[in-house]
Amino acid sequence: MLFNILFGFVLPWILGIVLYKKDKQLMVKTTPICVLIAFVMNIKGSRYWILRPRIKRQQYRTIYPLNFGYFPVVASFMVFCSQKSILPKAFWVLLFTVFSTTAELLAILSGKLIYKNGWNIYKTLFTYIVPYFFMTLYYDLVKK
Repeated sequence: MLFNILFGFVLPWILGIVLYKKDKQLMVKTTPICVLIAFVMNIKGSRYWILRPRIKRQQYRTIYPLNFGYFPVVASFMVFCSQKSILPKAFWVLLFTVFSTTAELLAILSGKLIYKNGWNIYKTLFTYIVPYFFMTLYYDLVKK
């Protein structure tokens, strides 16, 4: 669990603080919705994947550090890049989707994450692209 806390919460928030210093409003507006999306996706998805360490009861708690750290910070960076760049927002959504899916693939290869019930990396790609796309639309609505 220490690994999940360090790499899922502490290290992402070190980068999150850098982003917060660059654009406080973006972080304030995106982080809560990102945490909500992460919780919904991971609670619903808990029947399809297991994040180690295994806990006998309430296995979903192993993903809490990522729900509060990795997912909102990465999504906020994606929104930041899509807002500040001349490149199309779809480019950033795709780039961060590939990045997140690759990070998850590394977790699978290292044994930290196990898929079950027919889940695969292609379905994972979908679970990233939809929320990232939603976040770009959401931020366009609330940024003013």
